This record gives sequence, C-alpha cells and structure tokens, in this order.
Amino acid sequence: MALDREKALREAERLFKAGKAPSALVELRRIASGATRDLTILNRIGDLLLRYRQVDEAISYYERIATHYGQNGFYPKAIAIYKKIHRLKPDETEILVRVGDLYLQQRLPGEARTYLLHAADRHLAAGAYDRALAVFRKLVTAEPEDPRHRGRL
Repeated sequence: MALDREKALREAERLFKAGKAPSALVELRRIASGATRDLTILNRIGDLLLRYRQVDEAISYYERIATHYGQNGFYPKAIAIYKKIHRLKPDETEILVRVGDLYLQQRLPGEARTYLLHAADRHLAAGAYDRALAVFRKLVTAEPEDPRHRGRL
C-alpha cells in the first residue's frame, strides 16, 4: 500500500511539472482520502502542494496534522506544524493563539506568553476587543502572579 502511495505521489508531482495542476490535485486528494491517519503522507502532500504554490490547500493538510497531534498529546509536534503554518500565513492570528494554548497545555506559560501577547496585540489593532479580552484572560489564568496581565485585562 505504501508503495502505491509513493507511486501516486510521484505521478502527482509529474502532473504538476507538466502544468496539469487540476489533475495533480485530484490525485493528491485521492491519496489523502486513503491515508487519513498517515500523517507522514499528509505532510508530504502539504509540502508538494506548497512547492507548486497551492498554499491554502497545503495549509489545510498541515492543520489536519497539527490538530491530530494536539488532540493526541504530541504538543511539540503540533507546535512545530502550527509554526510552519504561521510562516506561510503570518497574518493568521488564530494560529498564534493555538500555539500559545499548546504551550499552556505543556505548562510552559513563559513560552505561551510571547504568542498570546502577540495575538492580543493583533486583536486590539483589528478592533476585535472581545477576542483580545479572551486572550488576556488566558494570560491571567496562566500567570496569576504577574500584575501586568491583570493591568492589560
């Protein structure tokens, strides 16, 4: 089965190189539908999509991987994937919050603080005060002894 996936991935790459992106995307989606739990294959599909400038679809695969890792307690792996997504779409504030939440689940409030403060600042700049408030509440809960968080709240 793995050999068939490898062959199909090579075929999708060949289609991309030949300028047949729609056919390549169909092939990749077919592979992904048969490999819903094979995170390595999903990551390779995302990387291939990224290589051929299909950024949004690549991100959808990366999000599936990060969600799976996060739900199963593999927080460092989930964080790494979310950081990869953040590099591709730096304006996605929700990714910063997810990374902060994962650091909080690992009981690393210092690491979470950086991402959560950055997310809160972006929410404030966008006028999304309710979202900024939610982020500041997370910070107060994570580090109740820090008076700066209460002041921001």
